[in-house]
Amino acid sequence: MLIPFTDPQCPWTSFALGPMITCEQRLCSWVRQPSNSWSNLIFLVLVVAFFQDARRSGNRVVRDFAWIGAFLGLFSFFAHASQTYLFSTLDYLMQFAVIGYILALNLLRAGVVKLPFPLLYTGIFLVATAAQLFFTRPGMMIFTLMTGAAVLSEMYLMGTRPKTSRRGFFEAALLLLAGTICFALDAKKTVCFPENHFFQLHSWWHVLTAAALFYLVKYYRQFEKLRR
Repeated sequence: MLIPFTDPQCPWTSFALGPMITCEQRLCSWVRQPSNSWSNLIFLVLVVAFFQDARRSGNRVVRDFAWIGAFLGLFSFFAHASQTYLFSTLDYLMQFAVIGYILALNLLRAGVVKLPFPLLYTGIFLVATAAQLFFTRPGMMIFTLMTGAAVLSEMYLMGTRPKTSRRGFFEAALLLLAGTICFALDAKKTVCFPENHFFQLHSWWHVLTAAALFYLVKYYRQFEKLRR
């Protein structure tokens, strides 16, 4: 049944409600949005592959993304399962963690800053986190701005580092574009089947962004020497 958020018989009602921008109908259940929740398992499959790769290669970039991907999948699952402000916020923070990592690497590649990677990355993440916590639910705007900055920095590097193979980056960009289209069609209710708990366009956003993460790691692992 459609969940009455004030019904004390339904799980999660003691928690503050998070933003509700997806099409899938919310159920009176521990997993309020089954399709949008369980689709995050793709991140956990990806994480297992990343950890195995990191153990074989010793690549710290792959290892870092394995941990980030694990928390991203976990918090995204609970964000949709609970529909609460707490897990929605944690979900956004892990999205910032992914894009912030890429942005920090790009700034170092471009020579714009001379800070050690851990310090630069932590600074970017903390600024994004502060903006999320102190303003009224700006998560999507912050994510969009950070993604735009990461893309622009990579475009700048195309001119200054033309010999770098960017196949993985372009593959990831196409997947993210497809995922963004799915996200937008779902959020605007343009393509919306609320009672279908097996197929949702937002769940395909999860699948496509997980695939994009695979190619991003494939691309950025070559800059491991900057991760010191």
